[in-house]
Amino acid sequence: MRKDEEWKNYFYDNARYADLVNGAAFGGQQVLTADSLGDLDVQTGFVREPGGGTGRARRPGSRAKAGRRQGGTKYRDMVRKAVFGEGSAVIGIELEELMDYSMPLRDMYYSVGEYEKQASQVRSRARTEYKGLKGGGFLYRFPKGTLLPPVMTVILYCGKEDWDGPRTLHEMLDFACVPDEMRKMVPDYRINILEVRRLKDTGIFRTDLRQVLDCIRLSDDRTALKSLVEGDPYYRRMEEDAYGVVACYIGIDELLRVKENNRNGGKINMCSALREMIAEGRAEGRAEGRKEGYKKAMRRGSKKRKQERVRMVRSMLERNMAEQDICDIIGCTPGFVEKIRQTM
Repeated sequence: MRKDEEWKNYFYDNARYADLVNGAAFGGQQVLTADSLGDLDVQTGFVREPGGGTGRARRPGSRAKAGRRQGGTKYRDMVRKAVFGEGSAVIGIELEELMDYSMPLRDMYYSVGEYEKQASQVRSRARTEYKGLKGGGFLYRFPKGTLLPPVMTVILYCGKEDWDGPRTLHEMLDFACVPDEMRKMVPDYRINILEVRRLKDTGIFRTDLRQVLDCIRLSDDRTALKSLVEGDPYYRRMEEDAYGVVACYIGIDELLRVKENNRNGGKINMCSALREMIAEGRAEGRAEGRKEGYKKAMRRGSKKRKQERVRMVRSMLERNMAEQDICDIIGCTPGFVEKIRQTM
C-alpha cells in the first residue's frame, strides 16, 4: 500500500503522467502534454475539462480507492482524460508489483467500467437534451451515431520476476476443444505492460520519471545504483515525491531515516542520502559483527571454564576427597560431582 500511495502522489503531476504515456504508447514522442490531461469525476462520469496551466491532477485520495465497486463497476488506480484536438480518450495507469495471471480480465473489467460511465452520461443527457428519439434509441436512451472516447491502460509493472502471465484474454481461455471458427468469433482483449526492470532505454522519458525508473531497475545492485546516482546531477536535487517512490524500492526505512539530513531547499540530495544509508549499513554490520564476536568469545570462555571445573573435580575424586569438600572448594552441587564420578 505504501508504494501505491507514493506512486499516486508522484503521478499527481500531469507532466509525469503524460511522460509515462508518451514513453509507453508513442516511443517517447511528445504527443501528450500536461495541459492536455484532465481529471475524470468517477462518481458521475462527467468530465472536468483539462488545462488551466497547473499540470496537476487532484490529490491522491480524492477519487475512489482502486478496485472499489461503485455502481457495479471497478475503477483504476489512476485515470485521466486526454484531449487530442477536438477528440479525447481516457488513459489509465495500473500499478503492479506482483504477477496477476488474471490481468487481461481485470483490465478489461476496468475498461468496461469506464465505458459504462460514459454511456451513463449519454443516457442522462438523452432524457433532457435529445428530442425525437425513436425505437431502440428511445428505449435505451442511446442515440444512433453516439461515439464514446476510447479507453487505454498502461500497466506499470515493477516486479522482480519477468512477466510470464497472459497478455491477452485469449491466452486465458481454454480453446483446446473449441472449433477454430468459434475461436475467431470470441472477442480478444490485449493489455499494455511496461516492465520497468526490463527496460533497455529509459531515455524515451523526458521528466524525472527516467531517474525514478532507473533507480528501480538497479535497486538490487548497490554498486550499479551508486554509480548511477553519482553520475547524474539530478539526484543531488531530487524532488521529494520522486525520492519517496525510489525509497520504496531501495529501502524505505533507511532512506526516510536519512532524508532530513540531506534536504536542501525542498529538494533531497539522493547521492549523500545513499552514501549515508550505505555507511550506516556498514556500521551496523560492523557493530553486529563485534556483538556476535563477543558472544562467541563468551561461549568459548564459558566452555573453557566448565572444562576446567570438570578437570579439578576429577583430580579431587582421584584423591578420594569427600564429596562435600569438593562442592565447597569448587562451588558446585553434589549432582555435578556425581555426574563426573559416573564418567570415571
